[in-house]
Amino acid sequence: RPEDIEVVPEPDQPNDVAVEVDVVEPFGKENNLYLFPEAGDRNEAIVATVEGRTRVGADDRVGMRVPEEHIHLFDRQDGTALRNAVVEEADLSPVVERSTDT
Repeated sequence: RPEDIEVVPEPDQPNDVAVEVDVVEPFGKENNLYLFPEAGDRNEAIVATVEGRTRVGADDRVGMRVPEEHIHLFDRQDGTALRNAVVEEADLSPVVERSTDT
């Protein structure tokens, strides 16, 4: 998800990817950044959502990382989930109690 991608000034961790900012799409509170890996083709941009006050502009070279707990992997052939992101269990007891009180 775009909000799970972290944009950092320099790719300084082993799994960071060096990217170039193509477009900054401002929305006020947030900005969407359209990123292209420096090593690779430019057919599909990676979209990252950052805080609106983040200082980054088109043509900037930055680092991108996705924390492991937010990574989803799927089998290319059949779409089977190979690894899902960690999802916190919500306490649904108030919802369940309310729905059974009829």
